[in-house]
Amino acid sequence: MSSAPPPVLVSATRAEAEDFPHLTLLGRSLQLPVHGGWQPQIRTGNRQPLAEVYNQAIEQANPASLLVFCHDDVWLGEASLMQPLEQALQRFDLVGVAGNRYLLPGHSTWCFNPVSGRLDLPNLVGAIHHGSPQDSTLSAYGRSPAEAALLDGVFLAARAGVLQQAGVRFDPDLAFHFYDLDLCRTALVAGLRLGVWPLPLIHASGGNFGSPSWQAALALYRHKWKDPPAAEPMPAPPPQRRAGAPPSIPSPPSLSSPHGPMTNTLSSASAAPPSFEITTSRQLLAWMAEQHVSLALTTYQIGKLFSLGLKANGELAVFERTFNRCMGLCSSGDGNGFWLSSLYQIWRFQNMLSPGEQTDGYDRLYVPQLSYTTGDCDIHDMGVDADGQLVFANTLFSCLATTSATHSFRTLWQPPFISRLAAEDRCHLNGLAMRDGQPAYVTAVSNSDAADGWRERRRDGGLVVDVESNEIVAGGLSMPHSPRWYQGRLWLCNSGTGEFGSIDLATGAFEPITFCAGYLRGVAFHGDYALLGTSKPRHNKTFSGLPLDDALAQRNVEARCGIQVVDLRSGDAVHWIRFEGLVDELYDVITLPGVRNPSLIGFVSDEIRRLISIEP
Repeated sequence: MSSAPPPVLVSATRAEAEDFPHLTLLGRSLQLPVHGGWQPQIRTGNRQPLAEVYNQAIEQANPASLLVFCHDDVWLGEASLMQPLEQALQRFDLVGVAGNRYLLPGHSTWCFNPVSGRLDLPNLVGAIHHGSPQDSTLSAYGRSPAEAALLDGVFLAARAGVLQQAGVRFDPDLAFHFYDLDLCRTALVAGLRLGVWPLPLIHASGGNFGSPSWQAALALYRHKWKDPPAAEPMPAPPPQRRAGAPPSIPSPPSLSSPHGPMTNTLSSASAAPPSFEITTSRQLLAWMAEQHVSLALTTYQIGKLFSLGLKANGELAVFERTFNRCMGLCSSGDGNGFWLSSLYQIWRFQNMLSPGEQTDGYDRLYVPQLSYTTGDCDIHDMGVDADGQLVFANTLFSCLATTSATHSFRTLWQPPFISRLAAEDRCHLNGLAMRDGQPAYVTAVSNSDAADGWRERRRDGGLVVDVESNEIVAGGLSMPHSPRWYQGRLWLCNSGTGEFGSIDLATGAFEPITFCAGYLRGVAFHGDYALLGTSKPRHNKTFSGLPLDDALAQRNVEARCGIQVVDLRSGDAVHWIRFEGLVDELYDVITLPGVRNPSLIGFVSDEIRRLISIEP
């Protein structure tokens, strides 16, 4: 068995390489034999924002690596940190040494109460020494270990793969201040667990609150996030629901704001640029009403499942719930629910309302009623076969699989070029097309048969495989995704080129009908229309160097995140939805035919505890 990768310690310092080992506390710490197990990644003579240095380390790290982000004025102590950090990461996803249990409205630091201006001692957790190894004072804020909502950025630890898969990164605009609070809030949005752990660290600096650069960063931070969300009111528990009686659910936080004559806008604040905003084309809402359709979509970047419908007055209605690394969506097959894949579970959402029934203006109430625990198999596309069996693209194991009552999954099929099942993501098998109730076609980024081998074939190694015949029916594609059989044709996204079209199964040729400004992924159909998800490409090796880069430059357009509604008869994008702010990437989209205003139940708030139904 291969050994675990060494833990990586990332830091940036203004000291030059020859001075770092003896002029900085961190450099001196790393000379101690007890810390010899670290793989230091130190940016010496640094003038880059810390966020850029830290993000590069995240992108390049082995997913199994323990990552630590540490200031250069920190003494690591004279005992190994390996064992306590491993213990900490079994309980939390992001670990610090000091923090605050709550996000308070108007906060500007993790430690001070925004109202009193004093240390928020009842809510603080953790401890750290300040001073030098020869003379230090313990600042004990509260208990440790403990859960936290905000962490001091002096020392942060996480498993690289957790940050990579959750899409959690540091914000490069916050160069040297507030990057830690911003990271914590991004992690919370992605559903990660934050906490403090007792570690024998000494920090030489007490902080630089109030400096001009700190004030400028505070303005940027507040501009991005506004006030943190206050705790939702706790409504009184509803009476037990009788069979057939509509449940009472708390309304989601209002995200709507007035919209102008040309766009419909949904945002978290109307007085200033929002941290999250949805805009639509002028006729999109009228089209949804005319077509009697709503949408559900996923973004694993921030771990959110969204539903988009219409309020009674015709305005856009948005519901969102948190599911860590949610990706694949498909109808449950009975027209009354859908399946959702997440980090290590698959959920079936069931509508609890009877036909014609409404509650609080919603005509569907989707509840996560059934779950299968699969482990982190990186599940992408899903479908339901003629027997009602769920089929999914098990990307990590390069196969098609189904759920199991006793195991993580049961293998149904693997491509002929994959020699054996292994948790190695050999070809990045991501897409699944069902035909006549059976899995018919899959897409993969390449036909490689080695761990992570597809990454060198991203530009033109993509292919389509016929599941029944095991034949490769199309090749030369660029990171294809979302194959779908519809109206007698095999459609797919040639994601690396930004094109959507169909495959001529006789010749294997890809025939594009439209270009979309973004990384295409997620396809749903409704009548003569295709709904296509677009994402902003991540600025890393996986998404760089694709033909999409040149195509965007030639058209003088920036990549967008949203949904394009394309008329299959003409290839024209007739309507659109656009996401700005927090959401840069989408994965999947499905239509909810006959639904006007859907609602969702999740696990973060208490509504699921109070929602009870009884089968007649």
